[in-house]
Amino acid sequence: MKDKVFIGILLMLLMALAWLRFSHLGYSDYIPDETTVMTHYRDNGPVLDLTYLAKQRKGPMQWLIALTTNFFYRNVFNELVFRIPFALANVLSIVFFYKFLEEHTKNKHIALLGAFLFGVNGFMVAFGRVVQYQSLNLLFSSISLYLFARYMHEGDSKLCLYGTLFFAFSLLSHWDAVFILPYIIYVFTKQQSFRLIILSLLLTLVLFMPFFVPFALFNFVQGEHHQDYFETRVGVRNELNLSQVRFKNTLYNPFLFTIFCVFMLVISLVWVRKYLIFWLWFVTALAVFAFFVRSPGTHVYNLLIPLIIIVAIGFVELAELLPLDFRIIPAGLAAVVCAFLYYQSYLIFADLKVQYPWESEVVFRYRTKNYDHGTLTNNIIGFPHSRHWPEIRNFIQSWENYKNYTFTTNENTAMASFYLDIELQTSQNMFVIGVKDPYSFISDYKFSQINGKRTVKTIRDEDNNTLAKIYVVEHEK
Repeated sequence: MKDKVFIGILLMLLMALAWLRFSHLGYSDYIPDETTVMTHYRDNGPVLDLTYLAKQRKGPMQWLIALTTNFFYRNVFNELVFRIPFALANVLSIVFFYKFLEEHTKNKHIALLGAFLFGVNGFMVAFGRVVQYQSLNLLFSSISLYLFARYMHEGDSKLCLYGTLFFAFSLLSHWDAVFILPYIIYVFTKQQSFRLIILSLLLTLVLFMPFFVPFALFNFVQGEHHQDYFETRVGVRNELNLSQVRFKNTLYNPFLFTIFCVFMLVISLVWVRKYLIFWLWFVTALAVFAFFVRSPGTHVYNLLIPLIIIVAIGFVELAELLPLDFRIIPAGLAAVVCAFLYYQSYLIFADLKVQYPWESEVVFRYRTKNYDHGTLTNNIIGFPHSRHWPEIRNFIQSWENYKNYTFTTNENTAMASFYLDIELQTSQNMFVIGVKDPYSFISDYKFSQINGKRTVKTIRDEDNNTLAKIYVVEHEK
C-alpha cells in the first residue's frame, strides 16, 4: 500500500513539473538561439545538410530533432509544435534523473527530493520551453547516468555499452556532456574492466568522430568559423571568479534556492565519505567554471546538477536520523521549500501576467531585481516574451509590393529577420518596427530620429497595452 501511495505522489509531482514546461508553451516568440536552429528549416525545408551541421558551434542533435518535426509539420512559425519535442525530452530527463538517484543511492526519498529540486530549478524549466540542445543533453545524460549506475550494481556489460551509447548522444547534443564524466570514470574504477573501457571508448569514437572530424576541420584547421566565440567562452584563469555563475543563478533562481542549497551543502559534509563521488563531481564542475570558463552563460546548470544531488542526500540523511514519528517535520519543511520553488518557477516562466525579466516579478513578498540592456546582454532563455511577430509578419506581407521595402527595428535582429522575409537595412522605402520592452532591451521604440514615417499598425495585448508599432517610410512611389 505504501508503495502505491508513493508512486501516486511521484506521478502527481511529475505532472506538476510537466505543467511548468507545457503551460503557454507556444506563447513566446522564438528567441535568437531558437532562430539559429529554425532559420535553416525556414529557408531549406526538411533537408539534412551535413556541411551546415559541421559548421555549427555544437552537436547536431537539436537540428535533427527540429528536422524530424519539420518533416511532419512544415509551418516553422508555429512555436508550440517545434517546442513540444524539447519539452517532452525535458520531462523525461526528470524521470531518468529520478531513476538514476534511486539506482545509485537505493533510497527513493533521496531520488524523489533530488528529482523535484532538479525539476523546479529555473534553468531546467527554462530549457524545457525552447528549441535548444539543453533538454536533449539533460535527457541523454540522465539516461546514461542511470544505465551506468545499474552497471555498477549489476555488472552487466550491456548496461555499460548502452550507457556509453547515450553518453555519445549527449555529446552529440552539446559539449556539456563532459560534465558527467566524473561519475562515468567512477563507475569504471569500481568495475575495473579494461576491456569494457576500450569498447566504450571505441563506441564513443565511432558515434562522435563522423561529426567531430568535419567540425574540427571547419572550425580549427581551416580557421573559418567560431574561433572568436570559443575564445571568449573558454580560457585559463589565474584567479577564482564565480561572479557570472552567481549572476546567472540569481536570474533563474532569484529566491531561496541558493540559500537552501548552501545550508544543506554544509550539512551534507557529514556524509562526504559515503557519497564522495558526488562531491568530486561538484568540485570538478566548480573548478572548471572558476578557472577555465570566461563566460559561463546558462551552462551554469552543469554545476547545479551535482549540487542538487548533494543537497537531496544531506536533507534525507539528516531526516532519517530522527525517530520515525518526528520525520514529518523535515518532510513538511521539504514540502514548503519545494512548493515555494515551484511557485517561483511558475511565475517566472509559465505565468504571463508579468514578463520577467523585462519587468520586476513579485514572488510572494519578494521582488526581483530590475534588469536592463547593460546587465542582460545575452542568454535570456525561456522567459515569457511575446510581441506578436507572426502578426507583424502577416501585416507586412499584406502590404502591396512589400518585397520592395526593407525594415529596421530596435528588436534583436536575429529574431526580427527570422520572422520577416525582407532585408534588414535602412532605405528610402522601409518599415520601422518599434517594439516596446524588446528582447534586445533597447527601449526606444518610437524612432524619433527617423523623419517622414507614419504609423500604419499598432500591436496590442489583451488589455489594450501597446506592444509594438509598425511605421512606414516612403520616399519613392
